[in-house]
Amino acid sequence: YRTSTVIGAHGTRVARTPTNQAAADLVRDQRADTWWTPDPASPLEDWWLEIDLGRVVLASRVRLVFADTAGVQPFRFFSVYTSPGLPIAASPQDLYFTRAGGTIKANSSRVVEFDLAARNPSEATGLYLDTSERLSFDPTRFVRFVAEAKLEGAALAEVQVESIGENIALKAT
Repeated sequence: YRTSTVIGAHGTRVARTPTNQAAADLVRDQRADTWWTPDPASPLEDWWLEIDLGRVVLASRVRLVFADTAGVQPFRFFSVYTSPGLPIAASPQDLYFTRAGGTIKANSSRVVEFDLAARNPSEATGLYLDTSERLSFDPTRFVRFVAEAKLEGAALAEVQVESIGENIALKAT
C-alpha cells in the first residue's frame, strides 16, 4: 500500500538530514561497519535522512541495511519514501514523495527491502506491449528514510537502490 505526501524541501547534498549531517554520507559508502544515527537530543521530526541519486533511475527495490554491532540496533518503526524529483506546483522548493513502505510492527531485522512499482499509464495494446496495471519499477531520484519512533542507539548503515538496466552514457569516455 502506497500513500503520497509532500515532505520538506529538497537540497543540494547527496545525503542530507537535519541531525548528524556529518555521518549522513555513511549510508552510501557500501560498508556495514559505518552508519548514520540521529542525535538522540534532536526532536523526532528531525530523524530523517534523504539520498539524492543524482538522476532518475528505474528503481525496482529499496534495501535498508541496519548496523548490527554492540551498542547499535535497527530502527524499530520507520517509513521509506521515494520521489522522481518533481516539484509541487504551489511550492517549487518541495518535492512530491510516495510512501514505498514502512513498518507495521516493531522491526528487528538487519535488512529490510521494499519492492517498488508504478501504475502503468499506458492504454496501448499490442503483441509486445506490457498491459499489466503495475510496472515492476518506479522512476526514482530521491529516497527518504523517516524514523517514526525514537530509539537510542538506532543506526542505519546503508540505503541501497536496485534499478533496472544500465546507463551506458555514464560509462562513455
